[in-house]
Amino acid sequence: MQFARFFSLIVVATFCASAWAAQPNDAPPRPSIKMIEHQKMMIGDTVVYEADVNVLDASAKKYWVEIGVDEREWRVPAADRSVGSASNQSAAGVHRQGNGWMVSYLVREKQVAGTAQVDLIYTIRDASKGIDRTEHVKADVEVGKRFTATTPSGSEVWLLVTQQ
Repeated sequence: MQFARFFSLIVVATFCASAWAAQPNDAPPRPSIKMIEHQKMMIGDTVVYEADVNVLDASAKKYWVEIGVDEREWRVPAADRSVGSASNQSAAGVHRQGNGWMVSYLVREKQVAGTAQVDLIYTIRDASKGIDRTEHVKADVEVGKRFTATTPSGSEVWLLVTQQ
């Protein structure tokens, strides 16, 4: 009796192994997990960018964006077609705005290999220096090469996009 069970177990295992081995190697890809976010990038009431973005898209290119505005610098991660932001604000009293900065940025890969379009919106407040400005910089940059511009308010802005 035990021999019959053992033999039938061997036969079933052999059939299962044969069926598993017969599966094609190029099976169709399984659906990926998606997490869609509606993202909007605005300056004042003007919409700069608006899209539904799959923030879990594994095929989206990843970048590092180095941003310089006057003497301030940031190095932030970015994903193709996804809005990112960074900020730092000092405490303020009730009904008062504190000093600080905020940047929102967007990198979109262009059709030409090695180039990207970058949108940068920054706000800087520093009461001691009399600075309170928000500006939008739009630039076509070469990945790996520094882009430099002077804004209408006189700020020196530079961008460096590198691929992760």
